[in-house]
Amino acid sequence: MAPPPAGRPRPAAPLEVSMILPALHAERTPAFTPEALIARPLFSATRRPREEIEPAPEPEAPEPAAPPAPPAPPSYLVDGVMVFAETRKILLRRQSREPGQWLSLGDTTQEGWTILSIQADEIVLEQGGRSVAMSPRTWRSLR
Repeated sequence: MAPPPAGRPRPAAPLEVSMILPALHAERTPAFTPEALIARPLFSATRRPREEIEPAPEPEAPEPAAPPAPPAPPSYLVDGVMVFAETRKILLRRQSREPGQWLSLGDTTQEGWTILSIQADEIVLEQGGRSVAMSPRTWRSLR
């Protein structure tokens, strides 16, 4: 048999292998355990165990949104009130020079205000659970 080329280790002779194998089997301690293989990244240059990554902190709960602003109070002028035994109506205007609108109990204005109560001296409007009392406009003579 020719000697192996330089730089290459020579293969082990069958007799040497037969002496090494029983020694390895006698130890009965595996060289690698699955846990050891999993703990270290296989193709990493440093082959160090993985560092435990802390879970990201849970985001803080957002502050509850501010409740929506209440609807603006109605800007009507109560120019007339009609109170009879069976009929109750009011005359509402937005401005003093525009034509008004006669409304009865339960009617709704264009802005969504519902007429809840009509009395000679007080009118109650309601929108979204909020009620507003209004008085009829009184004319005073200038002296």
